Formats: sequence, structure tokens, C-alpha cells
Amino acid sequence: MWAAWWATRSLRTKLLTVVALAFLPVIAVSAAYTIASERYGFHRLQPTAIVVASRGIPVGAQDPPGLLPPDSRLAKAIASGQMAIVDYGTDGQLRQFHLVPIPGTDTFAVLARALPVSTTISSWAVLAVATGALVIALLAVWFGADRWCIRPLRYIEDIAGRIVRGEAIEIARQRPRTLELGLMADGVAAMASALAKREADLRAGLDQRDHLLRELQHRVKNNLQMIMSLINLQAGEIRSPRIRRLFRDAQHRVLTLSILHVHLYERSNWSLVDFQEFIGDVVRQVTLSRQEAKAPALRYHIRASSLTAGPDIAIPVGLIVTEAVNAILDNDVPAVAAPEIDIDMSEKGGIVELTIADLAPSPRNSPKPERLRTFGMTLLRGLAMQLAGELHVSNGDEGGLRFAVIFPMPAPVEEAAA
Repeated sequence: MWAAWWATRSLRTKLLTVVALAFLPVIAVSAAYTIASERYGFHRLQPTAIVVASRGIPVGAQDPPGLLPPDSRLAKAIASGQMAIVDYGTDGQLRQFHLVPIPGTDTFAVLARALPVSTTISSWAVLAVATGALVIALLAVWFGADRWCIRPLRYIEDIAGRIVRGEAIEIARQRPRTLELGLMADGVAAMASALAKREADLRAGLDQRDHLLRELQHRVKNNLQMIMSLINLQAGEIRSPRIRRLFRDAQHRVLTLSILHVHLYERSNWSLVDFQEFIGDVVRQVTLSRQEAKAPALRYHIRASSLTAGPDIAIPVGLIVTEAVNAILDNDVPAVAAPEIDIDMSEKGGIVELTIADLAPSPRNSPKPERLRTFGMTLLRGLAMQLAGELHVSNGDEGGLRFAVIFPMPAPVEEAAA
């Protein structure tokens, strides 16, 4: 617990804690000495007995240096009959003296004892000085850490945040600062310069890549359109309606790929395709290429606004829509006054369901799904297998064809990598 708390503390808090812990033994010893001297009288000197004459002069060599007051004051106290006096010894310390006459002689026994007041005051003074020194040290650490550590570190933190956000920065020399913080600031400045240069190189590389990808998509689209034109020219020389229809179906498949590359060329995100726009363009171009002067106008309804995916999904979906729309139009256009097609693509729980249904009532009997043995049906089944899905073909309520493809939506590249 202590290690976790210490690891989350700021530099200022750590410095204050270290200084406080360094001063705590000093304060503890001072407090213990003061309390013990108050309780047990460690400060008191044991009474000292000295024999003096009536003139205040010690008898013999008994007087410790500076213990008694001057002889004149001591003689005056004896002459006045005082039994206890408080006076300063010749060493300058205040003491209490008791005068006891010795019977049968002209001498007195003087009991000298130091007063407790002065020593007690000095003991508390030691504690006060230690506490005051701690407070002064903590204040010095507080302001010193803020001035020489916290402020430069906050400045470096601000600079690092601006570097992360990609802002243009210029690191100024901050004063005052320590040698270590100066070296750190120089390192951050070098890192910012290197990151800016690397970012500029990456941005230039991305711009070049985008330009190359756009050019690639544009050239692929042009090549596909050229192939469509060649197929169309070749179909113009064919007299057989059946073979001309086969050429038209091939042209529609190439058209679908061309429309996909147009969408990739126009979008900034090369990996995503908007199915609402993509399917709408596919159906529009397919119907326009089949539209005859006196043929009824085709109405279609498309719902796929919330779905986006990559080209690997868009290509099979576009070809499926192309083949299904062609199959419906081949079945209904000659006999339906107002052909109408509904296309719905929805996703739920990672499963996508794509349905292409003929909504217009058909006055003639539509072919049974099990009897559809054309190349288009084979292609539809192969495209459904490519999506790891299933193809279901049935007759709708009005007799028209209904195509349904159910397949799993692949996870995004980022999630798959994770």
C-alpha cells in the first residue's frame, strides 16, 4: 500500500515527506528530553553543601568555581539573619541558597541548588527551535520545488501535449531551471523536431499514395469502359438476339466493375463503399442500357443506407444485383406495364440479407426457380459462395422472381487484427 501511494505522489509531496521524516527524530528526541526533564527532574542539580564563615568566605577549598554569590552579598544575608536567599553565583547562574548555622561555631552551612526555571525554559526552547527549523525547511522545499522543478516540468508537460496534438511549437528557454531539467527540455525539443520531420515525410508519402491510388482507379475505370465499348461494337455486328443478349449481360458485368472503381476514385476512404449509392448507380446504368424508346419506365426502391464495406464485398454484391435485375427484367419487361423492383440490404447481428424482388404483378407465369439453369444463375450461386453465404430463389406473391442472399459481414480490419 505504501509503495502504491508513494508512486502516485507528486515531486513536491515526495520532497516534503523526505524532509519531514528527516526532522522527525530530532523533534522526537527534543520532546522526550523536555517531558522527561519536567517529570523526573533531570535538569535539577543535587544540592551542594559548602561551609562559609560569617563574612561569606568559604572555609577551606570547598567552593566549586563560581557556585556561591559574591562574599559581600553572602555576608550581608548572614548578618541580616536570612535563612534562604536567591542570588546569582559568580558564574552567572541563578541559584537558591539555604543558610544553616553550625552550632558552637561562627560558620554556616550553605546549601546551593540551581533553580529549575532556567533549565526548563531551555528544554522547551530546544523543541521550539527544532519545530521551527522543520517548518522553515518545509517552506523552503515547497517554494524551491515549485520554482526549480514543478514549473519547468509543467512547461515540458504542456509542450509534450501540444506535440501530441500536432501543433506547431517553439520551445523557449525557461529560467530558472536545473541542469537535469535543461537537458530534458533539450531532449523534448529534439524529439519535437524529429516528430515534425517524420510527420511531414509521412504526410508527403500519404499524399503521393493517394495520388497514385486515384490514378490507378481512374486508369482501371477507363480500361473497363474501353472493354465495354469493344463489346458493344462487337455486339452491333451480331444478328442473333440470343447471342446479342449474352454480349449485353457481359457488358453489364464489366459496367458494374467500372462503377465500383468510379466510387473508389471519388471517395477519400479507399477501403469503404457506400452501398446505397453504389447499388443505385448499378441499377440505373443497367436499366438505361436496356431501355427502349417505347418500353415502360422501371421503378426501383433501394434501402442500404447504413451499410459500408470494402471492395471484396462490394464486387460480389454489385454482380449479384446486376444478374438478379437482368433476370427480372428478362422475365417481366415484355409483358408488364410498370415494372417495379425492390432492393433491400440490411444487417443484423453481423448477418447481412440482400433481397432483390419483383413487385410488379406479372400477367404471365414466371419461371420456376428450379428450372433456371442459365449462366447467370450459376454465377449467382458462385458469388454467394464467395461471400460465404446462401442463395435463395423463389416466386413472390405477384408471381415475379425473388432473390435472397444471406451472408456474414466480415469484421473490420482493425478488429480482426486485434
